[in-house]
Amino acid sequence: MNSFLGRAIAVPVLALVGGPARGTDPLVEEVSREVRRSVAQIEGDLRPPLKTHTTSTATASNNKSQSSSLEFRTYLTGENVLFLEGSGTKQPESARSGASVVSVVKEKGEHVVTGMGSQASTVSGRNSRYTFRLTQAKKGDGWLLANIGKVGAPEVEQVDNYLNLYRDQALQFVDQVQSLDGMMKLSTFFESDRFKLISATRPNPTGPVTIHFTRPYHGAPDLTIECRYTFDPASRWLPVEWVESVTSPDGTRSQRVNRKIVSSEHKFETETTIVDTSNRPEPRTTTYKSRYTVETDNDLDQARFTLPAYGLPEPPGFAPAKTPWFVWLLVTAATCLCLAVGFRLLGRRLAKYS
Repeated sequence: MNSFLGRAIAVPVLALVGGPARGTDPLVEEVSREVRRSVAQIEGDLRPPLKTHTTSTATASNNKSQSSSLEFRTYLTGENVLFLEGSGTKQPESARSGASVVSVVKEKGEHVVTGMGSQASTVSGRNSRYTFRLTQAKKGDGWLLANIGKVGAPEVEQVDNYLNLYRDQALQFVDQVQSLDGMMKLSTFFESDRFKLISATRPNPTGPVTIHFTRPYHGAPDLTIECRYTFDPASRWLPVEWVESVTSPDGTRSQRVNRKIVSSEHKFETETTIVDTSNRPEPRTTTYKSRYTVETDNDLDQARFTLPAYGLPEPPGFAPAKTPWFVWLLVTAATCLCLAVGFRLLGRRLAKYS
């Protein structure tokens, strides 16, 4: 996973910070309580089946400007998980044509997929029968099957673990915010003993609350991060703006974040802009812009989690088991027998009352 993805959707590395802790300030206590309540309520409303969509761009400015972009989607319902990543990632509905030819041979009882892959776009999926991974060389190309195996089989363990990670993180942006040193968990935002409150202010009784505090830098306890977070009751008490900065012998770094939140009973959406400024090893400003949406989808098609949704046939040994012909014969015979008994009983009842 590239460095930008690591920054934009990083696996949580920090679940500490913040806090009032322990009754030191009424405003901080109120914010802490309301944040936990909101997070629990939003996560309670958003239950599988779910779909998420994230788009991110990063633009770096120093001696040479650079930019990159990323898009990924997640679909999940129970153990069924689908993760689509990369620029030009297609929806299953639009990927039914132009599929790449895939060779599947059987060696020592195991199915081996031959072919070349690419990191340009990938699809990882799991249903009740098998786990698979697809690659796409460039936008518009068909999908190439890179890996497939029965759920839990050693050959797809890495893909299964990858899917479990994104299944567990489908709601990550509801309870997490990006900080200078990783992702912070909002529900435990004010529980660190090393948090030091500077001030908590609220211009009017119903307006946003701004909390100014310091905390240790993760992985470098001798460094201190100065933080100023604004929590807005109009955005369900979630933080909508924050600034962090840290100074070390090597230089300084700061991060300014603005976030817009739109939330309803079955949908949560954020638009975030992060401006990261550093003078080490040279002056550099990186701007990250991302849009994240998670919502329930009760009409999620189970066929979306299979290879045919991408124009690829299910290889031998992985297709759904067909019902044997003799089973249908037995079902038909049983149905006829039930009808015969029913009509006989009905005939007797009619004769009794005639």
